Amino acid sequence: MRYAFRRILMAIPTLLVVAIIVFTLMRLIPGDPAQLLVGDMDDLEAIARVRKELGLDQPLPVQFGIWLLNLLQGDFGSSMRNGEPILPTILHRFSITASFAGTALLLAALIAVPLGVIAAWRARTSVDYFSRLVAMVLVSMPTFWVGLILILIFGIHLHWLPVVGYVWIGDDFVRGLSYMLMPVTALVVGELAAIMRMARSSALEVLQLDYVAHARAKGLTERRVLLRHVLPNSLAPTLTLIGITLGNSLGGAAVTETVFSIPGLGRYLVDAIYARDYLVVQGCLMFVSFIFIVVNLLVDLCYPLLDPRVKL
Repeated sequence: MRYAFRRILMAIPTLLVVAIIVFTLMRLIPGDPAQLLVGDMDDLEAIARVRKELGLDQPLPVQFGIWLLNLLQGDFGSSMRNGEPILPTILHRFSITASFAGTALLLAALIAVPLGVIAAWRARTSVDYFSRLVAMVLVSMPTFWVGLILILIFGIHLHWLPVVGYVWIGDDFVRGLSYMLMPVTALVVGELAAIMRMARSSALEVLQLDYVAHARAKGLTERRVLLRHVLPNSLAPTLTLIGITLGNSLGGAAVTETVFSIPGLGRYLVDAIYARDYLVVQGCLMFVSFIFIVVNLLVDLCYPLLDPRVKL
């Protein structure tokens, strides 16, 4: 409990710093939100009234304090475009984004970690060289480019999969799965290489330790050595990268969702940026930052279970 409490205390100032940065960046954007709401009319009274309703007539520290207090109460405000509450919309869009990003990360981890361990076990052989070549090729392929190639091949030329759109898999499993295949594949390609390289590096370091040689000297098979000694003890750095990758996937979902026209959180953020709806932009950035910090906090809390050398 002390270990968990310390990690939670470290996360609180991080969130506060993120909130300050997000708030400051939004205020540095050129233009007046009240003017955008009023439109092209030069109605100074209407602009002043809107500024008062939004609290923009207050000093910046007061605005930040009010906004932060509302965040702590779960009030992200309402969209300047349509007046919809921001938090319920974020939660709905996030469920769509999480279904793609979570599935992709799970598949990437299930594929990359065993491949990385095998590559380390067969270091400096053709298996290792081939896996490193594949990882280098995959890491050099941007996610949006992979998505466009998949659309071109499987959507336009072969007509096997729908090009753009989204269907909730709970409503129609077959159609929902068909809409998920290409976005998930594009995300897996982007995440696979980094996780595999980290798994290989960590496993290679563990394979050189004394207790692995001792396990082999006792007559354990290579399979048991890998599963009981190498994989668990090399998983902590890889798990850290997986946590960071999940946060990056959520933050970078705007590209994938824009390419495939998926109504997720990333697309919601992009639309808000184009409309200069700074309240939605602030809410999305804070929510993504919160998820990123929580995921990495959970990774930290898993360390004592994976590595007994971590001091509680």
